[in-house]
Amino acid sequence: MPKRKYDLTGKKFKMFTVLELSKEKDKNGKKKWKCKCECGNIRYILAQDLMREKGQKSCGCNLSESIRQARTTHGMSKERLYDIWFAMKNRCANPHDFNYKYYGGRGIKVCKEWLVFEEFMKWSLENGYEKKLSIDRIDVNGNYEPSNCQWVTHKVQMNNTRKTKTLTFNGKTMSISMWAEEVGMKRQTLVQRLSSGWTIEEALTTPVRKRN
Repeated sequence: MPKRKYDLTGKKFKMFTVLELSKEKDKNGKKKWKCKCECGNIRYILAQDLMREKGQKSCGCNLSESIRQARTTHGMSKERLYDIWFAMKNRCANPHDFNYKYYGGRGIKVCKEWLVFEEFMKWSLENGYEKKLSIDRIDVNGNYEPSNCQWVTHKVQMNNTRKTKTLTFNGKTMSISMWAEEVGMKRQTLVQRLSSGWTIEEALTTPVRKRN
Protein backbone atom coordinates (compact mmCIF):
# COMPACT_ATOMS: atom_id res chain seq x y z
CA MET A 1 0.00 0.00 0.00
CA PRO A 2 1.47 3.39 -0.97
CA LYS A 3 2.47 5.65 1.90
CA ARG A 4 0.23 8.69 2.48
CA LYS A 5 1.74 12.10 1.76
CA TYR A 6 0.74 13.37 5.19
CA ASP A 7 -0.26 12.11 8.60
CA LEU A 8 -2.71 14.21 10.58
CA THR A 9 -2.70 11.98 13.67
CA GLY A 10 -2.43 14.07 16.83
CA LYS A 11 -2.82 17.39 15.06
CA LYS A 12 -5.30 20.05 16.21
CA PHE A 13 -7.74 21.78 13.87
CA LYS A 14 -9.96 24.38 15.55
CA MET A 15 -11.89 22.35 18.19
CA PHE A 16 -10.89 18.94 16.77
CA THR A 17 -7.96 16.69 17.62
CA VAL A 18 -7.23 14.02 15.00
CA LEU A 19 -7.09 10.51 16.46
CA GLU A 20 -6.44 8.32 13.44
CA LEU A 21 -7.29 7.58 9.82
CA SER A 22 -10.58 5.70 9.83
CA LYS A 23 -12.29 3.25 7.49
CA GLU A 24 -15.14 5.73 6.94
CA LYS A 25 -15.28 7.07 3.38
CA ASP A 26 -17.21 9.73 1.50
CA LYS A 27 -19.19 9.08 -1.70
CA ASN A 28 -16.01 9.45 -3.78
CA GLY A 29 -14.12 6.84 -1.80
CA LYS A 30 -11.91 9.28 0.12
CA LYS A 31 -11.08 8.15 3.63
CA LYS A 32 -12.08 10.29 6.58
CA TRP A 33 -10.10 11.01 9.73
CA LYS A 34 -11.48 10.08 13.13
CA CYS A 35 -11.54 13.29 15.19
CA LYS A 36 -12.43 14.16 18.75
CA CYS A 37 -14.13 17.47 19.50
CA GLU A 38 -13.25 19.38 22.67
CA CYS A 39 -16.66 18.42 24.05
CA GLY A 40 -15.80 14.73 23.65
CA ASN A 41 -17.89 13.90 20.58
CA ILE A 42 -16.34 11.85 17.79
CA ARG A 43 -16.68 12.93 14.15
CA TYR A 44 -15.31 11.52 10.88
CA ILE A 45 -14.01 14.30 8.65
CA LEU A 46 -12.16 14.60 5.32
CA ALA A 47 -8.64 16.05 5.47
CA GLN A 48 -9.61 18.88 3.13
CA ASP A 49 -12.44 19.93 5.43
CA LEU A 50 -10.13 19.94 8.43
CA MET A 51 -7.35 21.95 6.79
CA ARG A 52 -9.21 24.61 4.84
CA GLU A 53 -9.53 27.96 6.59
CA LYS A 54 -13.33 27.93 6.62
CA GLY A 55 -13.61 24.23 7.36
CA GLN A 56 -15.73 22.60 10.05
CA LYS A 57 -14.93 24.21 13.40
CA SER A 58 -16.65 21.84 15.83
CA CYS A 59 -19.11 18.97 16.07
CA GLY A 60 -21.83 21.55 16.55
CA CYS A 61 -21.69 21.68 20.34
CA ASN A 62 -20.97 25.43 20.34
CA LEU A 63 -24.03 26.15 18.23
CA SER A 64 -26.75 25.00 20.60
CA GLU A 65 -27.21 28.48 22.07
CA SER A 66 -27.37 30.11 18.62
CA ILE A 67 -30.01 27.64 17.50
CA ARG A 68 -31.99 28.07 20.73
CA GLN A 69 -31.99 31.87 20.32
CA ALA A 70 -33.07 31.61 16.68
CA ARG A 71 -36.01 29.46 17.75
CA THR A 72 -37.16 31.38 20.79
CA THR A 73 -36.25 35.00 20.04
CA HIS A 74 -36.82 35.47 16.34
CA GLY A 75 -38.69 32.38 15.22
CA MET A 76 -37.30 30.16 12.46
CA SER A 77 -39.72 31.33 9.78
CA LYS A 78 -38.56 34.95 10.22
CA GLU A 79 -34.84 34.27 10.04
CA ARG A 80 -32.94 35.33 6.89
CA LEU A 81 -31.07 32.04 7.01
CA TYR A 82 -34.34 30.12 7.00
CA ASP A 83 -35.50 32.08 3.95
CA ILE A 84 -32.25 31.25 2.13
CA TRP A 85 -32.67 27.56 2.98
CA PHE A 86 -36.31 27.51 1.87
CA ALA A 87 -35.53 29.25 -1.44
CA MET A 88 -32.60 26.90 -2.08
CA LYS A 89 -34.82 23.84 -1.66
CA ASN A 90 -37.64 25.33 -3.67
CA ARG A 91 -35.62 26.18 -6.78
CA CYS A 92 -34.15 22.68 -6.78
CA ALA A 93 -37.34 20.68 -6.14
CA ASN A 94 -40.37 22.76 -7.14
CA PRO A 95 -41.05 22.77 -10.92
CA HIS A 96 -43.37 25.76 -10.41
CA ASP A 97 -40.58 27.93 -8.98
CA PHE A 98 -39.46 30.68 -11.41
CA ASN A 99 -35.78 29.64 -11.11
CA TYR A 100 -36.36 25.87 -11.23
CA LYS A 101 -35.13 25.62 -14.84
CA TYR A 102 -31.72 26.96 -13.77
CA TYR A 103 -31.39 24.56 -10.83
CA GLY A 104 -33.64 21.51 -10.46
CA GLY A 105 -34.22 21.54 -14.20
CA ARG A 106 -30.46 21.12 -14.72
CA GLY A 107 -30.25 18.29 -12.21
CA ILE A 108 -28.95 20.36 -9.28
CA LYS A 109 -30.11 19.02 -5.91
CA VAL A 110 -29.88 19.80 -2.21
CA CYS A 111 -27.98 17.09 -0.32
CA LYS A 112 -29.98 14.86 2.03
CA GLU A 113 -28.31 16.32 5.11
CA TRP A 114 -29.46 19.86 4.30
CA LEU A 115 -33.10 18.90 3.84
CA VAL A 116 -33.23 19.41 7.63
CA PHE A 117 -32.98 23.13 8.44
CA GLU A 118 -31.07 22.63 11.70
CA GLU A 119 -28.29 20.81 9.82
CA PHE A 120 -28.05 23.57 7.22
CA MET A 121 -28.02 26.19 9.97
CA LYS A 122 -25.34 24.33 11.88
CA TRP A 123 -23.07 24.17 8.81
CA SER A 124 -23.74 27.83 7.97
CA LEU A 125 -22.82 29.16 11.42
CA GLU A 126 -19.67 27.03 11.46
CA ASN A 127 -18.59 28.20 8.01
CA GLY A 128 -18.69 31.96 8.09
CA TYR A 129 -22.37 32.89 7.63
CA GLU A 130 -23.10 36.59 8.03
CA LYS A 131 -26.21 38.55 7.07
CA LYS A 132 -24.35 40.41 4.31
CA LEU A 133 -23.25 37.18 2.59
CA SER A 134 -24.96 34.83 0.13
CA ILE A 135 -24.62 31.09 -0.37
CA ASP A 136 -22.51 30.22 -3.41
CA ARG A 137 -21.77 26.92 -5.16
CA ILE A 138 -18.05 26.62 -5.96
CA ASP A 139 -18.85 24.40 -8.95
CA VAL A 140 -21.86 26.06 -10.61
CA ASN A 141 -22.87 22.68 -12.04
CA GLY A 142 -22.63 20.91 -8.68
CA ASN A 143 -25.16 20.34 -5.91
CA TYR A 144 -25.87 22.25 -2.74
CA GLU A 145 -23.71 20.34 -0.26
CA PRO A 146 -21.01 21.20 2.31
CA SER A 147 -18.06 20.40 0.04
CA ASN A 148 -19.39 22.60 -2.79
CA CYS A 149 -20.74 25.65 -0.94
CA GLN A 150 -19.37 28.76 0.69
CA TRP A 151 -20.65 32.08 2.02
CA VAL A 152 -19.47 34.98 -0.16
CA THR A 153 -20.19 38.61 -1.00
CA HIS A 154 -22.55 39.43 -3.86
CA LYS A 155 -19.56 40.51 -5.97
CA VAL A 156 -17.79 37.16 -5.66
CA GLN A 157 -21.03 35.28 -6.32
CA MET A 158 -21.65 37.22 -9.54
CA ASN A 159 -18.13 36.30 -10.66
CA ASN A 160 -19.04 32.62 -10.27
CA THR A 161 -22.26 32.56 -12.31
CA ARG A 162 -22.55 30.65 -15.59
CA LYS A 163 -23.50 33.85 -17.46
CA THR A 164 -20.43 35.82 -16.37
CA LYS A 165 -17.90 36.52 -19.13
CA THR A 166 -14.45 35.41 -17.99
CA LEU A 167 -10.92 36.07 -19.24
CA THR A 168 -7.86 33.89 -18.74
CA PHE A 169 -4.41 35.50 -18.66
CA ASN A 170 -1.16 34.08 -17.32
CA GLY A 171 -3.04 31.04 -16.01
CA LYS A 172 -5.52 33.11 -14.01
CA THR A 173 -9.28 33.20 -14.81
CA MET A 174 -11.57 35.97 -13.57
CA SER A 175 -14.57 37.98 -14.71
CA ILE A 176 -14.11 41.17 -16.74
CA SER A 177 -15.11 43.25 -13.71
CA MET A 178 -12.53 41.60 -11.47
CA TRP A 179 -9.80 41.87 -14.12
CA ALA A 180 -10.56 45.59 -14.50
CA GLU A 181 -10.19 46.05 -10.76
CA GLU A 182 -7.04 43.92 -10.75
CA VAL A 183 -5.22 46.08 -13.34
CA GLY A 184 -6.69 49.39 -12.19
CA MET A 185 -8.99 50.45 -15.02
CA LYS A 186 -12.70 50.95 -15.55
CA ARG A 187 -14.71 47.94 -16.66
CA GLN A 188 -16.07 49.91 -19.61
CA THR A 189 -12.51 50.64 -20.81
CA LEU A 190 -11.61 46.96 -20.75
CA VAL A 191 -14.83 46.00 -22.57
CA GLN A 192 -14.20 48.65 -25.26
CA ARG A 193 -10.67 47.39 -25.83
CA LEU A 194 -11.80 43.81 -26.27
CA SER A 195 -14.69 44.87 -28.54
CA SER A 196 -12.20 46.78 -30.71
CA GLY A 197 -10.21 43.61 -31.38
CA TRP A 198 -7.44 43.96 -28.81
CA THR A 199 -5.92 40.72 -27.57
CA ILE A 200 -6.47 39.89 -23.90
CA GLU A 201 -2.80 40.61 -23.18
CA GLU A 202 -2.94 44.00 -24.91
CA ALA A 203 -6.20 44.92 -23.19
CA LEU A 204 -4.90 44.08 -19.73
CA THR A 205 -1.31 45.32 -19.94
CA THR A 206 -1.54 48.54 -22.02
CA PRO A 207 -1.57 51.54 -19.64
CA VAL A 208 -4.64 53.76 -19.72
CA ARG A 209 -3.92 57.22 -21.06
CA LYS A 210 -4.68 59.97 -18.59
CA ARG A 211 -6.34 63.15 -19.78
CA ASN A 212 -4.42 66.39 -19.25
